[in-house]
Amino acid sequence: MEGSKKGYQFTAGQERFRNLIPRYYANSHVAIGVFDISNKASFTSLEFWIQELKRYAPSDCKIILIGNKADLKEKRQVLPKDKLPWTSESKHPKIIEISAKTLKKPNSILDSIASEGLAVKKARTLKQEEEERENERIQMYGEHSETPPMRRRKFLMCGSDRGQRK
Repeated sequence: MEGSKKGYQFTAGQERFRNLIPRYYANSHVAIGVFDISNKASFTSLEFWIQELKRYAPSDCKIILIGNKADLKEKRQVLPKDKLPWTSESKHPKIIEISAKTLKKPNSILDSIASEGLAVKKARTLKQEEEERENERIQMYGEHSETPPMRRRKFLMCGSDRGQRK
């Protein structure tokens, strides 16, 4: 994702940042939630943040959950097959496990986040361009016109024998 501008906002789940949520989420492409795989409560507490995303973020914002402390397999309380009880199967976020201690997979996670964000950005840009073209068409030819009026007239007149004397 070279040449792409990336911006990050971190709130660390702190109460004092909750009034800033709508501003942070407004144009987000990707949201990242981090939980501790050795602490089930940290996983289930993501419900608040997912609900806030649904409330304030654009509907196409991708959600990636990162399970930290993958090195603590013997203390694991959250299994990879665990599903978030408040999400439907089709809306289930992508979950990636890492270990901040051993620093395995940091580049693949950043690549995944960047590619998800880029895909959302491209889709939004295409949609915006399409809407702008539609607005231009409406302004130029009227709201219900399929083709420009002059083109219709020229088409009807071309090749017509009517009115010509032989």
